Amino acid sequence: MLFMVIERFRDNDMVPVYQRLRDVGRSLPDGLDYVDSWVEANFGRCFQLMRCDDARLIQQWILQWRGLGATFEVVPVVTGKETTAVVAPFLEQTAGKQEDETRRLCNLDTAPAYMFDTNVFNHVLHGNIPLPALAGKRILSTGVQRDELNKTKDPLKRDKLLEIFNQIVPEIMHASSFLFGVEGAGFDQAYLNDGSGNFDKMLGRLGELDAKNKRRRNRDKEELKRNQLRDISIAETAIKTSAILVSDDLNLQQVVSESGGRAIGHLEFLSSTSRAAGWGAACDPFDETPAPRLRRPRRPGLSAQRSGRRPAKA
Repeated sequence: MLFMVIERFRDNDMVPVYQRLRDVGRSLPDGLDYVDSWVEANFGRCFQLMRCDDARLIQQWILQWRGLGATFEVVPVVTGKETTAVVAPFLEQTAGKQEDETRRLCNLDTAPAYMFDTNVFNHVLHGNIPLPALAGKRILSTGVQRDELNKTKDPLKRDKLLEIFNQIVPEIMHASSFLFGVEGAGFDQAYLNDGSGNFDKMLGRLGELDAKNKRRRNRDKEELKRNQLRDISIAETAIKTSAILVSDDLNLQQVVSESGGRAIGHLEFLSSTSRAAGWGAACDPFDETPAPRLRRPRRPGLSAQRSGRRPAKA
């Protein structure tokens, strides 16, 4: 077994230890092998890689170095090559699960699935998308959207958004690419990146489009970068699950379209959903015809007022 022995020198003074090393050597008991060592630049610590089959040998060795102002931490380690061999079968299982889940979603029925961007839940909250319009619809989400809703600053609005999220009961999907430091796309919440480079291409393209937007250019760069990571995580997952992304972010819509997916705004989603539900003319949700604009009803007598005529009395 390999052990990383982390030796800390009192007051960063390693001279007493090195004097002992020069005079009597490493004092290794039989069965304990020294492999290599590295010293921190400020002389604060020494990292020694040791090999043995019995950890008690390391204990014996440490006891021989007592009284020199050094402390020891012993960490069992495994080489990167050996770790890769251990992890490899799990990588195949993860890839297989992702393919099975994608296949399952595609074969459930012929109805389209929709991946809601986080901003769409606000439209549901404000009544722009009535909850009845979502009845029977396959709404997908990752942990990213729920995390963003959970970070809403206004506590009252946050509670209402989370209530809306729970009422919709979306299918919670693993994000298609693991992102370190992005909640909702971390361990047990995302698949390993497929290595195709598509995520980075989409992220770079969104960065180019956002750079042309003056309002977004003026935002904090770190915050903008984090938002773009979350947006692409949602968008890439929508593409890989053959879902239609519903988002009012026009730049994100363009990135999805250029990457082989489909993205629509909340008005187009509402229009097609309403017509498909019988609230208007029937329609194919995959019809490429642009959705009609939603118009406000005219007030009685408005045309007569504009023409100068007095509206007829009831």
